[in-house]
This record gives sequence, structure tokens and C-alpha cells, in this order.
Amino acid sequence: MLMTSDSQARIRSLISQVAESSLHDVCDKIYHYIQQGDDREIVRAIAVSIVDEAVGSGHTLVPQNHLAWVCWIINNLCSTPGRGARASVSISLPQTLSELCEEVFVDANRKLEDGLGVDMASSIMLDLVILVGELYKLGLVEDGVVKRVYFETLHRGYKRFDVNAKALCLLLELVAERWNTDPTSRNIDVEQYVLSLLDYAERHDPPAELVEEIRGFALQFGIQARPRRPPSPFSSGSIPTQNGQLHTPPDSTFATEEHPVYFFRDGNIDFICQSDDIRTIFRVHSHQLVGFSSVMSGLLSQDNLHRLPVFGGRPRVPLDDDATEFALLLGVLYKSFLPFGTIHPPFREFASLLRLSTKYQINRVRDQLLKDFLPSQGARDAIPIYRSYFGDPEPHPNEVLRLFYECQVEPALPLAFYETCVAGIKSLTSTDPSIMLPPIPLSKAVRGFCALKALEWKLAKSILLLDRQSHRSNMCRQYDFRLMDSESPLQDALRAACPGFEVTTGGILHILDFPDRDNCVDCVAQWNEIKQEAKAELLKSLPAIFGIESST
Repeated sequence: MLMTSDSQARIRSLISQVAESSLHDVCDKIYHYIQQGDDREIVRAIAVSIVDEAVGSGHTLVPQNHLAWVCWIINNLCSTPGRGARASVSISLPQTLSELCEEVFVDANRKLEDGLGVDMASSIMLDLVILVGELYKLGLVEDGVVKRVYFETLHRGYKRFDVNAKALCLLLELVAERWNTDPTSRNIDVEQYVLSLLDYAERHDPPAELVEEIRGFALQFGIQARPRRPPSPFSSGSIPTQNGQLHTPPDSTFATEEHPVYFFRDGNIDFICQSDDIRTIFRVHSHQLVGFSSVMSGLLSQDNLHRLPVFGGRPRVPLDDDATEFALLLGVLYKSFLPFGTIHPPFREFASLLRLSTKYQINRVRDQLLKDFLPSQGARDAIPIYRSYFGDPEPHPNEVLRLFYECQVEPALPLAFYETCVAGIKSLTSTDPSIMLPPIPLSKAVRGFCALKALEWKLAKSILLLDRQSHRSNMCRQYDFRLMDSESPLQDALRAACPGFEVTTGGILHILDFPDRDNCVDCVAQWNEIKQEAKAELLKSLPAIFGIESST
């Protein structure tokens, strides 16, 4: 039996612990202990005040943006000169709400698939759904988190579809309640939620009372079901029939058009891509794909061809790819060259080709895209800025990281992670769907952001204080000693001395590449000598900072 009422009581108790005002109290406590230099009290304050023990596994339910801010404050205070020399600077970020969601999904799915602990797994999932809904009603999580929980639950593939549907109805009920009472929350796409549930009910035939509940939501919002999209053999939406063939809805449901370029009358295979209610047919020559793609080679092998639906005497393969992007890939395969130069390529086209060439394992195209993109870091004097590599409009750093992470471009990840941190914590934790990072890279980036600040302070001190030799500029020497002997803020003292050493909100790598300005001769000499060492140290540290394992 599902303990829904108990879950709600537990969750309401948890919510009272994550208000923003209590986080300010936590920071005050932490600051007090840092002043005293007591490591154990710092850790205890964090554990007691932030990490949630009620769930039983040490999960933290603090929204990501609040939690990241608290951890940044902690690490910044711990690494600030004169504020607790013995304070630990290796405080790691506790588990975020998205990480908790991911862990619960995996755990519940494993229990259901193994046929063990079905009631327990169902209770865990309902707890999570109620928690996210309640937090959403209170305005403590944003639409992006709700959407992720909803659609991850929808597409995880649980065997207990009735449990899934019940959880989704509970979440939709909570979203609908806020949607009806709070006009500012109406930017959330309720229609998308309801349509997905209608499609869910059609596919999985949940109990009648759940079907009625789903239809009630549709009636409440005045939404009608849309025609179903044909499934793709490359997506979780494919529905095999009992004989192993793919079930494809009849063509009459959709407007169908032939692609104006890649529809060859002598082609021997059809690919179908759909955008909205328009299906685009690509009729191509299978050897153009089989010769370069191991995925297509397996799909179109003699052993698998009989599983594909046949129309007009040709096998027909539905894809879940965008028609424009698939046409872009076909253009590269037929013409044997990229549609853009290697100098400032357009990011959208570059990303589309890299994703598709990775998805279909077309190494020739993937290698061509990345050939000049990953030069040896040691061979460069300046630090590459990946987003500046692309032409206008310049992509957001999160987009670049998401692309490299999804496509497993491992050599590019350390600097891609670094650039998301340089953009700032607000940019890094954005919930805008167009730039929002998935949970795992987001967790690595936020942890790295905290560790990076500590390392930047360490490098900044070695650069700014230099050694104690006499400078020609009395002002430089004066402020060197001032930095050591007083509580004057580091940045203020620095601005008053040598502007070339100024610490800005950018990353230390970018600071190190600033041109020398009006510094004294001794400053310039020391600057040139030490900046290369600091730059090399930071570059070497980036994989460890962001938890990236070396492939060598």
C-alpha cells in the first residue's frame, strides 16, 4: 500500500528546512566557525543545517541555485586570507535535487525491473513526485526541475505503468493547482504535460480510473489528443509487435512530403523524419550510409531488413531526427565535405553534425569536425575559448559543454567545464531549457566551481605577492607589504598598485593572458616568469577539479 499521507507529512517537514532565510542563518554560523578556524565545527554546521537526514540517505533537498550559492560562500570564506587559516578549503557540494531525482529513478527502475520491492519502489517514486510538486507550489523549484521529473518518469520504461501514471497524475494535479492560483506560473507548458499523459494512456492501457483522471485534466484545460508520431528504432518510443517488426501508424495521419534534394528515384531505402505534423521522406542509396556508419550497417543488414516495414517495395525506417539536420548529414555523406569552413563554423550546424555522426557512429564525419578543434594544450601560449571558436551568434558556454559531454569529446571537456564556471554561477545553474545542463555535468561543474575558486585564490596570492625583492615602484612595494600585514581587501589593494595584476570576476586563466600594462620593470619581469607556471598548474589541475577521468 502506498503511504501517500505519510510522504506528504515527511515532505512538508523537510520543506521547512530549506527556506532561503534559513540558508542565511547557516552562512552566519559557518562564517562564525571559520573565524575561529575550527574545521570540525564547519563540517558539522554544514551537515546538520544543509544535508537532509529525514530521507535516510543523506540527500539534500535544497534547490540547486541556493545550494550552489551557499557552497560558494563557504569555499570563498575558507580561502580568504585572514579568515581562519586552519579552515578546510575542500568542502564538496552535497547532493542536489536533480542528483536525488536521478538516483531515485535509477533505484526505483532497478527494483521494478528485478521484480523486487515493487511497493517500496512505488512509494519512493511517489515520495519524489509529491516532494517536487510541493516544492514547486511553494516556488522553491523552477519549471525545469518539474519538467525533468515529469518526463523522466514518463520515459524511464517502468514495467508498472499504473504506478507511473498515478505518480504523473499526482504531479500534474499539484502543477495544475499552482497554475490555476498563481498567474506567474503559467509559463509552464501544461498542454505538453496533458498531451503526454493522453499518449501514455493510449500506449500502456492503465486502469480505467486513471484514464478517467487523465481525461479529466484534458477537459479541464480544453486539450485534445494529437495524432501519434511514428516511433523510431533509435528512440524509446518504438513499439515492437509480437513478430519483432516495428509498428508504424498509417501515413494518412500526417501530411507527407518528399525532400526536395535527397529523394532519389533509384534510391533503395526510405527514411522518415517528422517535424510537427509534416513527415519528410528521404529516399537514398543504402551504400552511402552502410559504408560509413556501423549503426546503419547493422540496421540495414540482411538479418534485420525483414523486421522493417515495407512501403512501395522499399524498407522504410522512421527516425526521431529533425529533417533539416538529417539532410545536413546526408549532404556531407554525398558530397564528402563539410558545408562550412573550419574557421568560425556556425555552432548550430556544427552541433547537429557532431550529434548525428556520434549517434550513428560515422567516424569519418566526426573526425573531420574535430580534426582542428582539439590542438595540444601545451602547444598554445594563449588559452582557447571554445565558444569563441564558433561564428555568430556565439553559443552559450553551457551549450558547448552539453554538446561535448553528450558526444563524449573527452579532450575538450576540462576547458569546456572551465568556461561554464567563468560565466558565473547564475549562468551555470540556469534552468532555461535551451542551455540547462543535465544533472551529471551540472553536478561536476558546480563542484568544480567551488574548487576552482579555492585554487584561483592560491594562484592569485602567488602571483600578486610575488617575492619580497625591492621594486622600482615604491607603490608596488608598499602594497605588497600592505597585503601581508593588514585586513585590506586583496582586490582594493591590487587596484591601487599594479593594474596588470588586478583580480577580476573572470577566471585566472584569462587573467594570466592579460597584456602587461603600466607596471614597473620588476613587476613585468616577475609577471612573465610566474604566469606561465601558474597557467600550467591550473591547466594541469582542471581534469581533477571537474572529476574527469583520464582516458590514458
